[in-house]
Amino acid sequence: MIRLRCYYLEKTLNIKYVVVGKDYEIKENINLTLDIEKGLIANIGFSRRGFTEKPLNINAIAIPSPINAHIHSADFIFSGSGLKLSIEELVKPPHGLKHRLLRETASKDIAKSITYTLKYLKSTGVSAAADFREEGIKGVKLALKALKKVPFRHIILGRPVKGYSEKNVKTLLRLCHGIGLSSTLPFKPSFLNMLNKLAKEENKLLAAHVAETRKSFEKGDLEYTLKHYKPDFIVHGTHLGSEEFSILAEKKIPLVLCPRANTFFGVGTPKIAEALKSNVIISLGTDNAGWILPNIWREVEYAFNLTKMQNRSIAEPKLFLKMITYNAAKTLKLENEGFIDEGMKANITFLKTSPNIVCSKNMLASIILRTDRKDVLELLIYSKPQIGKYLMKW
Repeated sequence: MIRLRCYYLEKTLNIKYVVVGKDYEIKENINLTLDIEKGLIANIGFSRRGFTEKPLNINAIAIPSPINAHIHSADFIFSGSGLKLSIEELVKPPHGLKHRLLRETASKDIAKSITYTLKYLKSTGVSAAADFREEGIKGVKLALKALKKVPFRHIILGRPVKGYSEKNVKTLLRLCHGIGLSSTLPFKPSFLNMLNKLAKEENKLLAAHVAETRKSFEKGDLEYTLKHYKPDFIVHGTHLGSEEFSILAEKKIPLVLCPRANTFFGVGTPKIAEALKSNVIISLGTDNAGWILPNIWREVEYAFNLTKMQNRSIAEPKLFLKMITYNAAKTLKLENEGFIDEGMKANITFLKTSPNIVCSKNMLASIILRTDRKDVLELLIYSKPQIGKYLMKW
């Protein structure tokens, strides 16, 4: 009876290349046995485990699935608008073009926009994304509506609307995974303290944009945020330096960088090399889906190249793969994921063994610098195929 149970609830894959362990070591011709029921990696090895069926041979590169640690999903359908506007004119609430368009666009179209973003994210092999969802309770409900059409690990961080009472915030938190503020500066300390208290009671995430622009940095948004809001992580940090990075590292507050968005909006570029030297926990996000294509592969390539320009001695490919896998999982408090090992969640992305990647003296470097959406064969989330074009569903 036990043998029969194991036979049906485990699947063994023989994979050409697997990026294994916390050190992201590339091994060839590895068997991964997946526990389909629990969604975990049951065994890694060169031989077939006990009572599983004959391995399914897969000519692919298996990597821990990337996680996009910061997006705005609803503005996908606003692509190409306001290209000559400043960041304040384009996306600053409440009067930036984006927010006017959100108010003017029908709810069904906003839900459709979120759906487009989620579909695109899955197609890039991303297994989860953290979304700063505007428009309060209404905005979160639209995201939940989109999620019914595109099953995905959509980590929704709602945004309180001006004038929200404690009751409103409690309702918001019950619907989503936490709070994502555009900035803490417009809010009084008492309101931020209330957000912190309620989020901690519900074990929800607290996040905010910090130092995205020089203006917000000079207004002291980092100090204000750390004092009154006490976030689980912050986003952007474009204008932070070594002193601020040391504070983040000491307080163990992760930083989500969005260098392509910073460049697009003309606000500067983050000091990634300095942050790495300070041992800040860094992950990456693609920011506004309407202006920055939510492609984590473009993001990690750009981040690596930018860091190499800042300090080539610290631009190590392994660190950047870690940013979009383990660090992102840690930032979003997703446990037991971010690398491939026994007992970890079976969230795995399969890439083509194309010459673009495997004809390389440093395959990890090729993965972060040369992978794109077209290289993604399949995505497993908790052992279950999500794309369905390469692996049979089981």
